[in-house]
Amino acid sequence: MEKKFFFSFMVSLLLIFQVHSLFLFKLSSKTKFDKKLCKKYNLSNFNFPQQKLIVALVNILNILLNFHITLAKKRTNSFISEAQRELRNNFVDQLLKEYDKTMNF
Repeated sequence: MEKKFFFSFMVSLLLIFQVHSLFLFKLSSKTKFDKKLCKKYNLSNFNFPQQKLIVALVNILNILLNFHITLAKKRTNSFISEAQRELRNNFVDQLLKEYDKTMNF
């Protein structure tokens, strides 16, 4: 039982790594190779395919970071708009209470 689980686990890991490496290879072959990034990260010690892979990984990380930043901005904007809505409702309630006080004297 444990051998089957271990074998299936290893096969699934192997498949995940194969798909991941294929994805990175396709992405690295399609993305523009940036020599500035190579100079910035001092990639002259690596051969060209490794440089392409590292540049592709940096591009992926930039995409994920930008996606995370936009999600955080949307959450913050929705939180701010909700807070503004609550403040506006509280302000309107306060105005109505003051109006009732002045009309009922």
